[in-house]
Amino acid sequence: MKGDKFKDFRNGWNTVLKGIMFRIILIGYPQMVVLCFWEFTQKDSGAEVVLAVFTVFTMIGILAWASSKVIRLARRSINMHKNPAYILYSDPVSLNKWGFLYVQFKATAYFFIVPVLIYLLIKGMFVALAQENGVLQAIALVIIEAIFLIGVCVMRPYMDKKTNAFNISISVINFISSIFLLVFTEIFNQPGIVTGVMGVIFFVYNAVFSLILLLIVLIASIIAVCAKNPDTRYQPMRDDRGSFIKSQSALNTELDALGATARGEGKHGYSTKGGARIEDDDDSWSGGSGSGQGGLPMHQQQTGYMGRQSYADNAPRSPLSAAGYAGDAASGRHAPPSYNSRSDAASPHNGSRQGSFRGQNASPSPWQRGAGYD
Repeated sequence: MKGDKFKDFRNGWNTVLKGIMFRIILIGYPQMVVLCFWEFTQKDSGAEVVLAVFTVFTMIGILAWASSKVIRLARRSINMHKNPAYILYSDPVSLNKWGFLYVQFKATAYFFIVPVLIYLLIKGMFVALAQENGVLQAIALVIIEAIFLIGVCVMRPYMDKKTNAFNISISVINFISSIFLLVFTEIFNQPGIVTGVMGVIFFVYNAVFSLILLLIVLIASIIAVCAKNPDTRYQPMRDDRGSFIKSQSALNTELDALGATARGEGKHGYSTKGGARIEDDDDSWSGGSGSGQGGLPMHQQQTGYMGRQSYADNAPRSPLSAAGYAGDAASGRHAPPSYNSRSDAASPHNGSRQGSFRGQNASPSPWQRGAGYD
């Protein structure tokens, strides 16, 4: 056998084998309880009685210890992580060794294996030890099945709706069967024909229900064996943090825009020499490509802008003035003054510039799109 096969088993074969042994004990637990306690009433030989004692009490002790281990793990998980499922399902050792006791239940109903084991023990003891008194046996079975059915219907401890429906239906059939057994004891003094008809009904519905359960188990087993690896249905999640930004065209905005401005190009491939800047800033701040604010020549605008530089350096700046026009000054284009500048109040073009700024602020540029700006 190749060394790369059954890696999980090779890495933790000791834990897996222990889990398999515990599962075998749980599967044989109901039958051994009935047979071993029945041997106490028959006493075929001293050796068989000793064997029955060791067998049944060893199985009860092992399952009780395993159940207590599960409860302790769940309580530790609750204390550490506020959730019983954290350790029970994330620890592979616990899952492989003790998982057979709780995987069929909800995470919050991890303890339900204890009522199930007690239910099987008490039911098996009445079946084995009360053979001489059929009425007592039938009445006890009706009470036991009724209590277990109510508990399953109220708590619904199994993992999902299908599994709950599956086990509730089994409990219902067991409860109905216990009622039929009570009738078969002739406690109601019914005519023989009634007992015969109920015996036929008892056989038919148990046979039909057993056939349905068998088909369900076979279909589920075939699907589990023949289906592809279910893990392949789930592709790894890609890193799509960019999808949270409103504009997909605005990804990697700052560095791309600064690089394009430094090269003399626009953000979207427009040339800064003959075309519009990002979001048509030329139309907002100037009336044409050759003239600046209010049609003034470019050298006069630059002279006036340098005169206001000392105040503008200390004034608060918007993202547009800080990032959008940093590269424009280096490329020879005019840079707009700060809208907080006091000298702008005296400028004849103050109203048009502030209005255009508000217009730009109302329709943000790609630099202002995304989380944190909108």
